[in-house]
Amino acid sequence: MNNNKTTKMVLLALLIALNIVLVRFGAIYLGPSLRVTFGFIPIVMMGILFGPISAAVGAGIADFIGVILFPTGGAFFPGFTLSAMVTGFIYGKILYGHKLSIKRIVISNLLVIMIVQLLMNSLWLTMLYDKAFFVLISTKIIKSLAMLPIESFMIFLTYKYISPVFVKYAEH
Repeated sequence: MNNNKTTKMVLLALLIALNIVLVRFGAIYLGPSLRVTFGFIPIVMMGILFGPISAAVGAGIADFIGVILFPTGGAFFPGFTLSAMVTGFIYGKILYGHKLSIKRIVISNLLVIMIVQLLMNSLWLTMLYDKAFFVLISTKIIKSLAMLPIESFMIFLTYKYISPVFVKYAEH
């Protein structure tokens, strides 16, 4: 196996493991269906470094392994794995191969909020727990709007200070 491919696989595996730790052990629960987590950072890094397909696959693997090893709140539901994959795809599609800017970060975050967090995840929760779809969305909108500038700033800082190390190894 090519050393370049091996290095990329190791970096992707490291980001998958980091996502699992941040999502499963670093989550702050604000209610039964509302939580704040920093697991998006490794997914963003997957997107920046490896593109939309690898980020989607990596996010899906991270979600699946996380649910199997550390189940929280119920059995495995493939809808949330699909949500994770769409998240990775969006970050990879918007951020990979482009000069990273605040505009691109905010656009990618807004797309993830609208498509994944508000629509897809609310749909999955409605299907699983028979809760009102629009009630779920209304509570998530407030949290999402509050977190948008915080998450965007964290992505920018992560890219500026941490990604040079990853990029150095990803390009070899």
